[in-house]
Formats: sequence, structure tokens, C-alpha cells
Amino acid sequence: MLLATQLDELDALTPSGGADQRRVREWLADWRVYLGNREEYADRLRVDRDARMLEEERGGDHISQALEFFAVINAMPDCAPPGDVE
Repeated sequence: MLLATQLDELDALTPSGGADQRRVREWLADWRVYLGNREEYADRLRVDRDARMLEEERGGDHISQALEFFAVINAMPDCAPPGDVE
């Protein structure tokens, strides 16, 4: 999958050491969780057209909200989740 490959490529560019490394690794881990949630949703849709997207939580919010927040505070709008599924 293209996005999973891109996450691996970004992981290779992660800063070494310090808070930036931790933040980027957490962000990439959140993206992997979100991607897995979307893949599970697609699998469920194949057998149930009324299936709903189920997201894991992080800090009491859906994982997509954590990703959105990270993208906003780092001025990276293209790195926010697409918002195409609720």
C-alpha cells in the first residue's frame, strides 16, 4: 500500500534523539494505527455496506483528531487525515 510505504520512508528520515524524534515516531505510529483502522473498515464494508469506521482512541479522542492536531500545530495541512470517513 502506498501510504504504508510512505510512512516507512518518513520513518527513515526521523530526527535522531531528543523530543523531536519522540514526537515524530509517535506521529508515525498514530498514522499506522489510523491506516489499520481504515483497512479494517474497508474489509467490513465488503460484507456490510452499513459498516462504520471504528477508530482507536488516543488521549480520549479519536486517533484522527490527534493526527489533525499535530498537522495543524506544525503547519502541515497535507499531513492531516483526509476526513472522508466518519
